[in-house]
Amino acid sequence: MIPLKLIAPILILITSLAHLGLQIKWHDRRTNKHRLVLRILMALMIIVTFVTCWIVWQDRSDSSKLQLRVDELVEGKNQLLGQNQELLIRIDQYQEDLRDKDLKIQELEMKASPRSLDPEQATKLQKDLASFKSQFQVIIASRLMDAESYQYGDQLANIFRQSGWQIGPRNASYLHDLNGDVVVAMTDRSQRSCAERICSAFKSVGLISRVEQVQESKLPSVKPNTIYIIVGSRVAAKK
Repeated sequence: MIPLKLIAPILILITSLAHLGLQIKWHDRRTNKHRLVLRILMALMIIVTFVTCWIVWQDRSDSSKLQLRVDELVEGKNQLLGQNQELLIRIDQYQEDLRDKDLKIQELEMKASPRSLDPEQATKLQKDLASFKSQFQVIIASRLMDAESYQYGDQLANIFRQSGWQIGPRNASYLHDLNGDVVVAMTDRSQRSCAERICSAFKSVGLISRVEQVQESKLPSVKPNTIYIIVGSRVAAKK
């Protein structure tokens, strides 16, 4: 198309010059032959002009089609960018959902795993309990028919025993849940000072603990002159 656009004006110029030259040269001696040549040149000029106009129109049409195609490509690109952005947002949401589910799974696993003190906690608790003596015996109580609570209580009982405390027979008849790991329950108000020191020792190793008066309605067969270490259920302790 470009060569035709260059050739067409050249042909018009050549034809016009030839027509003008022949008009000057033959102005006083025109014959039928001369007139025929001039008509041919005029027809050639008309044809070349028509071809030039057609080329210009075709070029504009092609430009319009090209621009339309470019616009379509730009629109398609914008749509792809929008879809990619939406996909990235969805991926971020899925990843966030997965993280939330992983946290919930970890939380459930923590709740399902048996409680125990690690060696460092056990050593520290043993030293803290051995730093003071009590005239009261200690009984570890756990929830009725709760194997995990009983096992956790066994570990605490062994730590008290290794610290030189007097340990009474295990009690596995506690009937209620506790908001915490352990409760230091007094059977007499004179035990408060000792009970609070035990509670502080528990808290120093990360156990949730508190001191309260023993309730015989929740713990049958309470013995006098005894401090009860009541171990709650695993689920209640994780709340």
